Amino acid sequence: MELKGGANVGQATIEEVPMRESLEHKLGFAIENKWLLREAMVSGAYKAEHQDSEPVSNERLEVKGRAFMKLFVAEYLFRNLPEREGGMTKLRSALTDWKMLVQVADELGLEEHIVMGSDEKRDSIVNRQRSKAIALRALVGAIYQDRGCETARQFVVENIISHLDEAREKPPGQTAADRFKCEAERRMGLVPKYRLNGKRNTGKKKRIVVELCLGGSVVAEGEGKRRSAAERSAARKGLRAMGWD
Repeated sequence: MELKGGANVGQATIEEVPMRESLEHKLGFAIENKWLLREAMVSGAYKAEHQDSEPVSNERLEVKGRAFMKLFVAEYLFRNLPEREGGMTKLRSALTDWKMLVQVADELGLEEHIVMGSDEKRDSIVNRQRSKAIALRALVGAIYQDRGCETARQFVVENIISHLDEAREKPPGQTAADRFKCEAERRMGLVPKYRLNGKRNTGKKKRIVVELCLGGSVVAEGEGKRRSAAERSAARKGLRAMGWD
C-alpha cells in the first residue's frame, strides 16, 4: 500500500477510515478524537520521511502512555499482590517490557493499523517489533487522553495485567507453551497439539476456546480473545494438571 508521495507502509494508510473503525472495534469502544487514534498509529520513521504530513508521529503519545501504563500496573500489583518491593518491581518490568508489549500488540492485531515508513517496513523484525511496542504505549496514551483514567486503566488490566501468570513464569523468557512442550517431549516422548474447540460467550465478549492434547487425550482447556492467548492459557493449566509446574 502507499501513502501520498509513494511511501511504502505496513498495512494501513493515514486516510483509511475503515482502518480506524476496525481498531475501535477491537478496543470495544470509540475514540472521540479520531486524530488522537491516528496519531497513535503513525510511527516516527514515517513522520521522518514526511515532515509536512499530518498527523504528527506517535512518539509524544508513547511517552504519556508508557508513564501511565507503568503507573497502572504498579498500582494493581500494590493493591492485589503480597510481594515485597523487589518482587513487585520484577513483575512490573515483566509486564511492561517490549517483549510483552509486542505479544499484546499481536493479540490485538495492531501491526495492520500502524503506518510505517518505507525503510522501517523493509527493516529487521526487531525494529518492526519495536514499532509495535511503541504503538501500543501510544494507544494507551491516546485512550487516557480521550476517554480518561478509568477506561485506560481497564484497557491495561484486560490486555496487559491479564498476563500476570505468564509474567511469573520461570525461567524468565520461557513461555508456558515452551515449558509444556519441553516437559512433554522429555517425560513422555509426545508432542503437544492444540485443537480449536469453538467460542464461548462471556458477557458481551466472545472468547476462543482451545484444547491442549497429548497422545489424543485432552489435558487442559484454555480461552482467550485470540487463539494464541487461548493456547497460552491452556499450556499454563496443562502444566498444573500434569504436575509439571
